Amino acid sequence: MIVFVAAISVAVACGLLMLLHVYWALGGHWPGRDLKSMVDTVVGAPVSAAPGPVACALVAILLGLAGALVVGTVVVDSVVVDVGAIGVAVVFLLRGLIGFVDVRLRPSTKGSRFARLNVVLDSPLCLALGTLALIAVVGR
Repeated sequence: MIVFVAAISVAVACGLLMLLHVYWALGGHWPGRDLKSMVDTVVGAPVSAAPGPVACALVAILLGLAGALVVGTVVVDSVVVDVGAIGVAVVFLLRGLIGFVDVRLRPSTKGSRFARLNVVLDSPLCLALGTLALIAVVGR
């Protein structure tokens, strides 16, 4: 049961994040009021470094695929799906860990809203999703 809950949790989170990236690809600015405040919150970089619609759409597709792979581990018995889901787990875990040292890797983000949210929200969420994805693959 825990494996199923873990897989569904990752899929739901990936689905919601996918929808958010589609929204951004279509020009949305939440959680900001405009492009500048959205980029400060989501990227922590100057507006000129903001990802464009194609990049946002690509991330949306990858998030959808990630959720499908993790759910696939409890639906089908496939080495390819399992390896893909392990890849998803590794990416989320690495993203989660890197987020805690991002201000050292990108000093320009220091003091941005992104830097604060990255430590208290984004990185812990990625670590949780990576752990849940591993549980989905290894726990069955």
